[in-house]
Amino acid sequence: MKLIFSLLFISVTAVSYGQLQQRAALTMSGNSTVITQNSKSFYISESVGQQGAIGTIYNENFTTRQGFQQPPILIKSIIQDDSALDVTIFPNPVKTSVTLAFGEELRNGIEVVVYDIQGREIKRHQLNAAPSHELDLSTLSTGAYLLKIMSENREFSAQIIKK
Repeated sequence: MKLIFSLLFISVTAVSYGQLQQRAALTMSGNSTVITQNSKSFYISESVGQQGAIGTIYNENFTTRQGFQQPPILIKSIIQDDSALDVTIFPNPVKTSVTLAFGEELRNGIEVVVYDIQGREIKRHQLNAAPSHELDLSTLSTGAYLLKIMSENREFSAQIIKK
């Protein structure tokens, strides 16, 4: 009985394409190699500073990648976003007041909302259209805040730090 199981085990392992040992050194400076076995190609590479092999398996239907190296993905925006206001905020970090300088002429009023880091509304200001405004933040506690500026159905958001 043991003989039958031993022969069965040996035949199954021989048919299942056991691992092919490829003698190569992947170093800390990075290296790559292509291994072909049974009409399958394996691209093995190592990035700089990474210890361990990375492999990619190609098939007619899929590609499987293992490890940290992934191909770069190029994302292009096909929608042009004209909904952002042109605003410069300074100084940041702020001690008592912050200046809002608009890079465009606004015809309508300006709404400024200050949120804390948890998203709670802290202050709301209605301002007249002007090239710049000074916003008093002296009553705010030390911390990080989100400043949201809206005018003419457009908006601008920025994080400010209160000292």
